[in-house]
Amino acid sequence: MTDETSSAQTDHSTKRHEAPLAHRAIRSGMWILGASYWTIGFGFIANIGLTRLLTPGYYGDFALAAFFFGLFNLRGKLSLHYALAQIPEEEEAAPGTYVVVDVLLAVGGLFIMLIAAPILMSLGYSSNVVALTLVMATMACFESTSSVFSAILSRQLHSRPGSTIASVALPLSYIPAFWLALTSRGQYSLIAQYVAIASLAQIGIWIYYWRTMRFGLKFDWRFRLVTARRMVVFGSLVGISSFVSIMGTQADNFLIGTLSGAEALGYYDRAYRTAQWPSLLLGALFVHSAYYTYSRLQNDSARLQKSASMVFWISANVALPVALALLISAPDLVLLLYGEQWMPAVPLLRILATVAVIRPIWDNAAILLTAIGQPERMIVVSFVQLGVLVIVGWPLTFLLGPVGTATTVVFSFVIGIAGLYILLRKSIAVNISSIFSAPLLAALITTIIYIGLIRVLDTNQADVWFRVLMKSTYAVVTFFILLFVIQPQETSRRVSYIWQMVRKDAGST
Repeated sequence: MTDETSSAQTDHSTKRHEAPLAHRAIRSGMWILGASYWTIGFGFIANIGLTRLLTPGYYGDFALAAFFFGLFNLRGKLSLHYALAQIPEEEEAAPGTYVVVDVLLAVGGLFIMLIAAPILMSLGYSSNVVALTLVMATMACFESTSSVFSAILSRQLHSRPGSTIASVALPLSYIPAFWLALTSRGQYSLIAQYVAIASLAQIGIWIYYWRTMRFGLKFDWRFRLVTARRMVVFGSLVGISSFVSIMGTQADNFLIGTLSGAEALGYYDRAYRTAQWPSLLLGALFVHSAYYTYSRLQNDSARLQKSASMVFWISANVALPVALALLISAPDLVLLLYGEQWMPAVPLLRILATVAVIRPIWDNAAILLTAIGQPERMIVVSFVQLGVLVIVGWPLTFLLGPVGTATTVVFSFVIGIAGLYILLRKSIAVNISSIFSAPLLAALITTIIYIGLIRVLDTNQADVWFRVLMKSTYAVVTFFILLFVIQPQETSRRVSYIWQMVRKDAGST
């Protein structure tokens, strides 16, 4: 057989196998994104109602409790679901080992939290914060009993069951939250919703397993120390990076809650969560489909580069227009959604709109490094970010309050994304200029045009809902028009590819 013939057959084989993987990744991603859009949409409406019923202090207590839970939670320090993806599916005892290790981690985290509880109270943190943290640690024990099934489905890029369960659990979880808020027990509303959605999700996955995943009975459910060691080694590298990253994204809550109080943290929490809309739209795709796709392609540099470039492009062109809409409409948006009492969150939202752009790109870069087997590099970047946040954020928060913290958060993400790019450049060739130049230019021109328009147009006479709609529509529509004008061929090619994959998926369902 000639070299040309062998090469042709190899190319044909590659293309033949590329389509199913791309198709499965797109299908998995579409299920996840579809469920995410539903949960984001419903959660968006439900949280508006809760925010109008609750005071900023309640949100501040909950955010501070989430920080301490992340600090003491051992499961977050050992990412077993990523470790499972690195183990061949045919390897014996992987599911059984996963369950044992995960349960032990959850129980260990609860034990640490019980020891830490009196210490936190002696340091001046409220009993409500401590109680909320203990409840979160208890729920982690419950979740650990079924997480292996979710991990197996994710490894197989089979996202429909989990997405469906989450879509059903979310609306039901808000029933106790609203009941408590409307009966003057608002301090329990947020934790009630947290417990309800976690419980319903676990019940749902057990029901799905019992009715559909009975093939799981054929798995080897024994515990093997060798398999556990492999999970712990890889999972600890990813987990430590994830833990430091979480601390880097939640240390701001600790700084504000400690130095400025629960009410100030409540304003910051609402602004930060509102600014995270682009991350919510894209985060599920990164955590599930993108990671498992990158893992499968880590030895195929050409296809890996193509997949990573596409996700980076989607990130930039979804995050930027949403961030522009947040920036432009912030005062009207906060007034419309949350009411007059939440207006102190406006300047924070405008600062954090920058994070709305950077965070999805940062998430994808972090997932890519982890998927290609280099989680230790993420640890370095995460430590740098955390160091910046603590060293710079502490004095700025002391001097400027939440505004100083928000400014530090933006700075830490800029440093983080620069570090990730330097590390990725050594492993995969991603044309950053080609991906981001056109979206950034479109965003800049959109902003300049808006500044000129508000000087000649008086929109304050219109109703607040109309102002939000008008400004948001302007930001999104103008951005995409300019994107097609600036880079017509590249934009058309990428949009066409995504559309073809979506149509292929729709035709097969």
